[in-house]
Amino acid sequence: CVGCVWFGFGYVGSNCTIQCECNGHSDCAGPDRLTECLSCKNNTQGSQCQRCKLFYVGNPIDHGQCIPCSDYCNGHAQVCVEKYDTEPFDALSILNDPNTNLMQNDGPLSDAYCINCIDNTTGPTCSGCLSGHFRGSSDNRDPCRQVSYFKYEFILLIKFNMYH
Repeated sequence: CVGCVWFGFGYVGSNCTIQCECNGHSDCAGPDRLTECLSCKNNTQGSQCQRCKLFYVGNPIDHGQCIPCSDYCNGHAQVCVEKYDTEPFDALSILNDPNTNLMQNDGPLSDAYCINCIDNTTGPTCSGCLSGHFRGSSDNRDPCRQVSYFKYEFILLIKFNMYH
């Protein structure tokens, strides 16, 4: 329906009021084929655009979004997988698990683990710093830097000598 373009994709019918059953991420084949999604958009996939593509995280059902793992991981990892209740977190065991969504070419739902955090970061979303590191700001996208104990000890030594 060419006239439905102004309403955004996903609507069909003579007055563009019939919504396709593609979770708001695709046009469908017509008013009598609402579940036949033509081309999933917004980093979604599946017969009704109900799953995120690999390397994206979110729940695209009912117009939900799929965001890149790199955004979810604060820019410190490219890969994220479905969050499991295993503690402590073991990335290698998750990657080797045949039930991991990474092996099924789907992105994880809203709650995910980031794999191989860089920039001295750690945690499910790479928002923490490794032991002995700190972030100089409240922005989790900033890298973590190593604590310089030499500088700290030098400053303490100077202050000690000033008062004695």
